[in-house]
Amino acid sequence: MNEDKIKDNIPDDDKRITHDDMSDTSIRIVSGSMPVNRTPEEEATETPTWYAAPAEPPTPRRQEPPQRKRGMSCIFIIVIAVIALVILFIFFIGKAPVKNADFEHNAEPIEHAPIVVDDSSAMVVTAIDEAPGEKAIITINQDTIDHVILRIYTLHGGKAELHLGPMDPNDKDYLLAVNAADARADKNEPVGMFVLNGSIKAKGDNKNGFCAILDGQVSIGRQGETPLFERVINEGGSFFRQYSIVNRGETVAISPKGKSYRRALCVTEGVVQVIESQNPVSFETFSSALTDLGVKDALALVGGDVFVSCPSDTISRPAGTHFPGESFLIWRP
Repeated sequence: MNEDKIKDNIPDDDKRITHDDMSDTSIRIVSGSMPVNRTPEEEATETPTWYAAPAEPPTPRRQEPPQRKRGMSCIFIIVIAVIALVILFIFFIGKAPVKNADFEHNAEPIEHAPIVVDDSSAMVVTAIDEAPGEKAIITINQDTIDHVILRIYTLHGGKAELHLGPMDPNDKDYLLAVNAADARADKNEPVGMFVLNGSIKAKGDNKNGFCAILDGQVSIGRQGETPLFERVINEGGSFFRQYSIVNRGETVAISPKGKSYRRALCVTEGVVQVIESQNPVSFETFSSALTDLGVKDALALVGGDVFVSCPSDTISRPAGTHFPGESFLIWRP
């Protein structure tokens, strides 16, 4: 039986298109779907369907190990904590209170470069005996300025002298005796340059003020180098260094901070005074109170709870602890 006869015997519904019956414009679909014959006119009007290739999955980001994240966090927290501690340490050191004693008392001397003071601000003032030949006396007054209670000892005549070491407890023949220069930590000698009766007992230039005593007269000044020092050596005088806190009626800023009982040797228009605060104050407050009182020049003396003696004073003072390096400024009739 040939192919034409076979085809004739196949029902119309079951007929299949053979390779020979397919034209160049026919599409054959495999996989069991029904064959579709498209004419050129149908293909021209058919809208093509496009299929996009599936997108590749995104590359996952690399995740930091949990242990490393925790380690970095700990380091960051530690760095912040250290910075905070440093700031707090600096803050509290700057604000730390000072005990009720002079800052420089019993301190080790600090070696500095020679003090340079401009000539326009350097000045030496000398006490003048307002009534030579008359009996020397001391007057005591009290005043309050800006809540600072001041006790004022004014010398009228008298001869000043410098003393090194403890005073004789039986010595009562003086008008006033106060501690002069600060002492080293070992308490064996004073801080800074110290000359007693022409003999150098200690050296150092760590303070900008000085007191020179020649022929019983007191001179105070604010100079790094002063010709009075050579005179003291040559003429058997005495000399010690302290902080200048008032110069020409202006306060002088100095480094010691904190509050304590303050004392100063003052010379105003030739009159010598020793002024002390009866309540603990800073040097800044004390200096301001002195200028408000009218003081022109003042040199700090040892502050805190130290020896001050005035036989005519009604204030009872403790004897204190004495040691070889302490020094006294004494006025005798």
